[in-house]
Amino acid sequence: MVSKARATRLFQEFGIEGLPATVCRNFDELRMYLVGCPQESHFVVRISEESETLNLPRLVDAPGLDVLNWVHDLRLRPSDSVIVQPYRELLWSAEIAIDNEGAYAELVDGRWELDSNSRPVYIWRSFLGITYPWRVECALNMVKSFSTPLLSRWLDEHLEGIGCLGDVVGYPFGVKVHYCDDFGVSPQNIRSGLRPERRGCGTCPSICPVLESVDAANGPLPASIRLRLTVRRESAQDLVDFAHRLVRCGVQQVYLRSGVLGHFAIILREAGLQVTREDWN
Repeated sequence: MVSKARATRLFQEFGIEGLPATVCRNFDELRMYLVGCPQESHFVVRISEESETLNLPRLVDAPGLDVLNWVHDLRLRPSDSVIVQPYRELLWSAEIAIDNEGAYAELVDGRWELDSNSRPVYIWRSFLGITYPWRVECALNMVKSFSTPLLSRWLDEHLEGIGCLGDVVGYPFGVKVHYCDDFGVSPQNIRSGLRPERRGCGTCPSICPVLESVDAANGPLPASIRLRLTVRRESAQDLVDFAHRLVRCGVQQVYLRSGVLGHFAIILREAGLQVTREDWN
């Protein structure tokens, strides 16, 4: 996974940044940045490490003094950075996976978190040939209808910058984006190795059990299961432990309704599980 600090600089370098972000390399730089902001400003603050991992500390919708106190209490290491952005209400989020042949995206309302059970909208665009329109799947009212054309237009307009990004980080890769009214589509993170999902929704076997809690995997299980559970971001380690317990219990394939590109699916794949998008019908 590319560090948040490096991702921020790459988005800026290739002209695809939306919501402006500032990388502060230490506490003093953060303090100087906040001194120059209006007193009434609120911020989103994310911590970046050289060796990036999922679910690093984050503070949302905080005034400048709270930001300083929060970062001070974290006792950052010399290699850590602080990413600061103005706080905005997010209307929708998307995970985009890109390779040389095309881009596949999953969109949900609001901020995409580990505990999101929203049914995503899926869109796919081929880069092969002269003109291929975006193909939309499973598009219900769970995500506002305007989000799909906004995202597809943004990616079409930034194909050159996306291509430069791929040349630097290598294909395939993934980009997480948010959308707010005044800054539009705003890329946040880069995930190396995230592959586009060209398969449709999978139909799981009728005998496939449904697990609804991270405490449910305590004995032998079939090779295929369905998951219907949520995990708060602060409890991400519980999901990591759960994913490895599934493997030890004999599970090989997991069916999800909540998308196959987000944190939840990534953690399951990193444990060695095959993750398939389940049909809601």
